[in-house]
Amino acid sequence: MSLPDSTEYWWDVKGCQPYMGEIYVHISEICNHYKPESGNTLTSKWLNDINCHACKKLIKNNGNIYGLKEGTSPTQQLKIDKESNKFKHGKCDKCGSPMSIRKNKMQNINFLGCCNYPKCKFTKTIN
Repeated sequence: MSLPDSTEYWWDVKGCQPYMGEIYVHISEICNHYKPESGNTLTSKWLNDINCHACKKLIKNNGNIYGLKEGTSPTQQLKIDKESNKFKHGKCDKCGSPMSIRKNKMQNINFLGCCNYPKCKFTKTIN
């Protein structure tokens, strides 16, 4: 297999899966995917943030001997908050996409419109 020089490529511990630019979050520097030369050096102290295959295997085999915190990490809380704000004006009745506040410039009134416009033209009036 021929790969460009800039492509990062190494094998996963168990599954022999190639690394092709995925951003891994590690326990610490003990993982074989932790590569300072490639910039793949994200670490976390939260158990739910770890997404590196090798680190997950270490946790599975050894338990949480690395002192990782359990629960919702600040990173995950940001994702949850962002997702909940996505639907703060409700969902479209036709396609299920988020609704957002739009303005009718001719009549100078606000209304809710589907974010999937122009594919979906569903609207609701705002009381």
